Amino acid sequence: MSYLPKSLNLGSAPRSCDPQKGDITYYIPWGNLAVFVRDFRPSDNLVPLGKLSPEALKAIQESGSKDVEISLVK
Repeated sequence: MSYLPKSLNLGSAPRSCDPQKGDITYYIPWGNLAVFVRDFRPSDNLVPLGKLSPEALKAIQESGSKDVEISLVK
């Protein structure tokens, strides 16, 4: 979980999702990012942003660290 310095402009983005393992999401009430390491239940106020590759997710899980840096790859 990581708190952002300011709220995201969500425009017409969906305001709920059914997060799956590897999903990156934005939780509206708290203004934080969340990465799911396992499937979760359908949730309101959770905006889907992207998905980690299986390799990235595995590296995070194997590292045992709670601190990771995520960057956009084009």
